[in-house]
Amino acid sequence: MRTLLTLLLLSTLLLSQELVSTKLVGPGVYYKIYQDNSQPLFITVLEADLNNDSIMVDVGIANDKIGHGGEGTSKMVHRKSMNGEYIIGAVNGDFFGGRPLQSENNSVSSGKIIKGVSYLNRTLFGITRDNKPFTGKFKFNATIKWGTNSYNVGSYNRLAKLESGLFDYHSGNIFRVDSDYTAYLMTKLCDNNYVVDGVLKENSEINLKKNQLVWRVFSSYSADIVLNTGDKLSVDFTLEDAPENIYAMIGGLPYLVKDGKRPETYIGVEGLTSERFISYNPRTAIGFDKSENKLYLVAVDGRNKDVSIGISLYDLADFLISLGCDDALNFDGGGSTTMTVRDSIVNHPSDKTGERSTHNSLYIKTKGNITKEPVSFSFNEKNINAPSANKLELQYTLRDKWGCKIVDKNVKPIFYSKNKFVRVKKDTVVAKRDEEAEIIGIYKTLRDTMKVKFLPGIN
Repeated sequence: MRTLLTLLLLSTLLLSQELVSTKLVGPGVYYKIYQDNSQPLFITVLEADLNNDSIMVDVGIANDKIGHGGEGTSKMVHRKSMNGEYIIGAVNGDFFGGRPLQSENNSVSSGKIIKGVSYLNRTLFGITRDNKPFTGKFKFNATIKWGTNSYNVGSYNRLAKLESGLFDYHSGNIFRVDSDYTAYLMTKLCDNNYVVDGVLKENSEINLKKNQLVWRVFSSYSADIVLNTGDKLSVDFTLEDAPENIYAMIGGLPYLVKDGKRPETYIGVEGLTSERFISYNPRTAIGFDKSENKLYLVAVDGRNKDVSIGISLYDLADFLISLGCDDALNFDGGGSTTMTVRDSIVNHPSDKTGERSTHNSLYIKTKGNITKEPVSFSFNEKNINAPSANKLELQYTLRDKWGCKIVDKNVKPIFYSKNKFVRVKKDTVVAKRDEEAEIIGIYKTLRDTMKVKFLPGIN
């Protein structure tokens, strides 16, 4: 009877939620919009074919530093795009808290553990270098060995008052040793081998480099740790019971779907006690199918009676199952819920101030530069009047074969003018006097023109 009732509820859900738009936005990646016929509900989905060798899934950290302020998902994508990465789409990631604010669970980015915690009993989503997704609970541990000594450290880049922790440059280039702590500075030799460069006393600071680690311990514990400058040691990072070759990992709460089913209740799952958390809210989630071939990033808008009222965890799980998800995990939602295609926000964040700054995100990117070659180039305006006393910044758009705007500081047209009184430097035009000019832009075989009239007194 319970199974029949579940099927009936799911069939009702499928009837009421309609796929209204589908667009190919990258190699093997579709952007889809679902809406509900019976109530205001707006759902955006990025569906990725994990068999496509041109794409990868990765995790981004706000400002590339833990505990150094939040960053909107679209701003993170724009920043990374300007630095050469080609991000197809992204969603906000894990819950964040603490002082300073930081994402709460384990995090792996581009094959490197960025943050490790040992105490949270929460589900993580991960993906291997060969695009195999997985979920589970994986405890972080670091084992430091020197001579006959061994010491286990359960915290990595976690900015909190703990008895022992390891830190690298992701915790901030300037690392401060707080009162009541002693810290050991270690420089990498090769693989997991390090050499002690010195002892850092409490209240001292160090400018951390990418090949350095700091091991910080309570001063009262340091008597049991005898390390001297020049000592060699090894540091082994592990995520217990996790697959090999993890490329990306991010936390969430709670798991929504396991083996194609959702729990009868989420109360008590991974520490959840609040019905308010489970009820109708904006939501972000990730899931994948049983064959591990399809990945789904989902954003459900909410708290807006005219656009979308939100969704409960139960209905979100059923929607993910209807997509084909065999495993799924809930990410941070509410005002954090954001989805981008490239660096354009495609959902409706619920905060009145717009997109919320969060502390990590998950995104789909291309390998190499396969889609960065523009197929179209155009000025945003063809005719413009400008003040002759000011500089004119040229506005233009390059688009790839998917029809999406390319944002990359290394992909730029060149501009020139045949009028000798109008000078073009990079993408800025300056007129020496009141003139008319035709600005010509060229990117390889692509070409466009814009007419500019420089006049005095134009506001």
